[in-house]
Amino acid sequence: MQLGFFEMVGNGNCNGNMAYDIMINILKRLPVKSLFRFKCVSKDWFNLFNSPYFISLHLQHSTLLLLFQRIPLSNLNHSQSSSSSSSCLIGQDFKVHNPQFIDFAVTDKVIGSCNGLLCVKHTNNNHMLSISNPATREIRQVPEILHDIKSFYYFGFGFSPIANDYKVVRISVPDEDRILDLDDIRVSRAEVYSLTSGAWREIDATILQTLYLMSNSVTVNGVMFWQAFATDPDAEFVVSFDISSEMFTLFESSSIELWVLEAERWVKQYSVGPFSRILYPLSIWGDEIVCREELHGRVDEYSKVETVLSLFNPYSNELKKLPAQRDKYYYVSFNYAESVVPVANVHHEQE
Repeated sequence: MQLGFFEMVGNGNCNGNMAYDIMINILKRLPVKSLFRFKCVSKDWFNLFNSPYFISLHLQHSTLLLLFQRIPLSNLNHSQSSSSSSSCLIGQDFKVHNPQFIDFAVTDKVIGSCNGLLCVKHTNNNHMLSISNPATREIRQVPEILHDIKSFYYFGFGFSPIANDYKVVRISVPDEDRILDLDDIRVSRAEVYSLTSGAWREIDATILQTLYLMSNSVTVNGVMFWQAFATDPDAEFVVSFDISSEMFTLFESSSIELWVLEAERWVKQYSVGPFSRILYPLSIWGDEIVCREELHGRVDEYSKVETVLSLFNPYSNELKKLPAQRDKYYYVSFNYAESVVPVANVHHEQE
């Protein structure tokens, strides 16, 4: 790409709103790597690329991909393993890409992805958390909780446009002996970390204390979700957490459902299932649901029920297979869009 036009506009040599609009229309579609090269064109461009306006505009035009963290099945059966987790991206064309800029250590686990930011748990470092932007190579360590106890944790990570803040939720279950049975895995406490304040604080989790969480979190439109169940009475639930109000809510559910927030109340749009096969919802990609599908009567070399990754369309009830090496990896899925969102959540201008 020739830089001449950009240099003229960046240095103020190309007048008129039309030229500026053309420039913005081009820049908002460029990959992050190119934007970083152009930051040095002028101070105005540096400030533009760091402005909330441009960050949001660029994100809106970034392609939404499906990010899979691939965990070798051997890692699930052995506490010590030299096999590294890896990642792959799947586009709308269903082609698999292996990004070089998203790399994980053996014991790293992605717990959330939002607007180009990844929240990662570092198991080999006392379960420390970090928030990073793989495209910009920025990383921010999440501080430890001083009153931490030996526990098993469920996490959530997401953004609230109402609060204009990214938050991490940590739900704790006592795990004194590292042995989990149904009588000892009830939720004991919950904390939330704000990227804006840079601090943890405890929140009310009373509503969760009779439940057992049984899934990774999914975040949609400023709300986090987990699957959960209770034994007295026997029932399945969806736990939701509003990132803005920091409130937990329960919905009883035995099938895949879509709920929409209308006039401050949740309304069920549709419900699908039960299915003739076993499907485990993993995440939402556009208008479709990423699922792990069990293959009846088929067992892999690790004596686990063999599964495949599928994409379910709730409007057409169509189930499509996703490309994956099911015989080698356990997959955890997230949405990912390349962005220039800063992990510091602070806008810096160059004087």
